[in-house]
Amino acid sequence: MAELAALAAAAGSAIAGSASTILPIIGTAATVAGTIGAGYAGKQEAEFEAKQSERASADERAIASRQSEERRKKTAFVLSEQKAKAASSGAGVTNPTILDIMGDTAQEGDYLARSDIAAGETKARGLLDKAAASRYKGKAGFKGAILEGIGAGAKGTAKMFG
Repeated sequence: MAELAALAAAAGSAIAGSASTILPIIGTAATVAGTIGAGYAGKQEAEFEAKQSERASADERAIASRQSEERRKKTAFVLSEQKAKAASSGAGVTNPTILDIMGDTAQEGDYLARSDIAAGETKARGLLDKAAASRYKGKAGFKGAILEGIGAGAKGTAKMFG
């Protein structure tokens, strides 16, 4: 009976010894996997944000294009009104002063329409820069997580065998 008790005690000691060896390995592996997994999730989040910025960039260009077209239509309408008023006033549409005024109106309308496009392009480029920065941040974070995971693995291994 004493032999059986001694055998049981030896088995328990072996299991405890194995657990003290295996558990740190499992813990280190979990730390490495968690660190790298978190870095990958951060990279995926950054990619999602980048795609949203790219979509917003395309939207800004489309909005600017519509605004510019609307501005051109308004300018054409104002020019039409100016012609009608000039014709009905008796001054005539070919009067040099009327032509100067209409020319100024056309130039101002064109300038404003081009300004709408330029403003939209500026916003779009800013959003594309934001997308690029987001991607860079995500990639850098992921690389950092990999290195941090490697460091955690090395530290855990050193503790087990050092």
